[in-house]
Amino acid sequence: MKLKVTFRPENVEIAALPGLTILELARRANLAISAVCGGRGTCGKCLVRINPAPPAGPLELKRIPAARLAEGYRMACQARVTDRDLEVEVPDESRLFNLKVLVSGLSREVAVHSTLRKYYLELAPPVIEDQRSDWERLRDAAAGRAGLRPAELEVGIYLLRRLPVLLRENNFKVTAVLANRRLISVEGGDTTEHCYGVAFDLGTTSIVGALLDMRTARELAVAHRTNPQTSYGADVISRINLTLQDPDGGQRMRTAASDALGEIIAELADRAAISAHHVYEVVVAGNSAMEHLFLGLPAGSLATSPYIGVCRGPVTLSARRAGLRVNEDGFVRTAPLISGFVGGDTVAGILAVNLHREERLRLLVDIGTNGEIVAGNREGLFCASAAAGPAFEGANIHNGMRAEPGAIDKVRITDRVEYSTIAEAPVRGICGTGLLETVSELLRVGLLGPEGRFRNDSELAGLELPAAVKERLVDTPGGRAFRLDPETGVAVYQKDVRQLQLAKAAIAAGIEILLEKMSLETSDLEEVLLAGAFGSYIDPAAALRIGLLPPVRPETIRFVGNTSLAGARLMLLSTELKDEAECIPSLCGYVELFHEKDFMDLFVEKLAFPTPGLP
Repeated sequence: MKLKVTFRPENVEIAALPGLTILELARRANLAISAVCGGRGTCGKCLVRINPAPPAGPLELKRIPAARLAEGYRMACQARVTDRDLEVEVPDESRLFNLKVLVSGLSREVAVHSTLRKYYLELAPPVIEDQRSDWERLRDAAAGRAGLRPAELEVGIYLLRRLPVLLRENNFKVTAVLANRRLISVEGGDTTEHCYGVAFDLGTTSIVGALLDMRTARELAVAHRTNPQTSYGADVISRINLTLQDPDGGQRMRTAASDALGEIIAELADRAAISAHHVYEVVVAGNSAMEHLFLGLPAGSLATSPYIGVCRGPVTLSARRAGLRVNEDGFVRTAPLISGFVGGDTVAGILAVNLHREERLRLLVDIGTNGEIVAGNREGLFCASAAAGPAFEGANIHNGMRAEPGAIDKVRITDRVEYSTIAEAPVRGICGTGLLETVSELLRVGLLGPEGRFRNDSELAGLELPAAVKERLVDTPGGRAFRLDPETGVAVYQKDVRQLQLAKAAIAAGIEILLEKMSLETSDLEEVLLAGAFGSYIDPAAALRIGLLPPVRPETIRFVGNTSLAGARLMLLSTELKDEAECIPSLCGYVELFHEKDFMDLFVEKLAFPTPGLP
């Protein structure tokens, strides 16, 4: 049964299956609802007003006053879709605004302390009696407003060349833009209300950017693109090899990345109705290879043992040199790296979830083309990278696609096959979460064996399943397959199951190696944090059923969204957190999985699925 949930006042509509919580649907709709407890029902911060209101559960009866219950208020983490369309009003009190930076179920207070400052100045025009140069005139006024001595303020040659025209065209009424003690721009009139920055998650498969108001920390727009480098190879090794084999390969990789970032910036500015000229700072967090390729650094040494990069950063360069269409005197900064295969996206993730500062032992898993794994607490961290491949992103799958409108993303098998598509659009294919949930359901009902093989016809005869489900398992020219949508032919094939097995085995083996390295048992983990676009939408029960995660209690699993982007936002907004991020690599012990003698044996062992029927 496909139902519709509409969030007000944004009027965002999203398709839903019965049983999903309002909080989960809000995350899928990119609406930031406060859920400090991660959706456990213990904080009571996620109140929403639902029409028609479902019956209140025990936790809601305990935490919500009777008068508000009668008005239709429920906790988003407890209220579930049942059998009807719903309208959900998200009040301001339940939203995360301004100084609260959202990391899905987690949030932390951030004092906005940017290096950027803007001052409107009305300068006295030069006269015979005042022989100061244009720069001295501007410098003295700007330094006075910033609390600096004039000699402390710096300026670049490119801005000096434009300064005389800027001052005279605007009758010496200008806005000075400072970054620390450097004048980076001069603008006509009073533009002090327009000060923006952009944070990027530069992923192997996808690039996501967020536009922020640097004065208030409010996020104004989010946009994404498929990384155009994927046309040169789905994995980083293919792209690095291109730079080694083709003299122009490095420049092509660099241009592809900077062009994509530029397109996203233009889209963000258009959505927020601002000028990209008022974007002065950009922070980019990506894995080590992605940051090297973006910066135009030689990346060949990352592909061969001992996998050493040119530098671990962070690197700062002018927007002009980075090829980004923002303020020409603005600057771009990359996140620091940990090792050749654990990069700035992991540093950003650690920063976002505060993994390095808390006492609890936690595991952070960023599930994507490269699965990054971090375990530990404030006493120390260990990290590793597992080459999962692009299956979780829908690549190398027969009917696979990105998580875009028309992708099957949720699947349930009862007496029939039920599914939902992103944006409730007509079926076009299946994304990573849809593949995982399909395989999980096939395991649960017995259509798929623990070795990953579809049941043959004789084995099917012994299964107590409705004919409407059994008849979906067919032989095709592409091999045995389970049809999800007979009308379009979208199906999960035997080779798709194998791709998922390879991806999940790499991550599962990596987690076990990391825990062994730290002399930890699975039971020692107090929390498992799932990050990444893929990790934010998977069903914990499904992840446990296929063996992607160690056998922890489901209630210890929390979704923390795109922590790479969240950490990049923090580094953009706060100089203190930027400095903190630069210290994180020194806190991390790196484990090279392929050099661990037990890894390949564990990998082969983890290819199998756990015993079918695991609830």
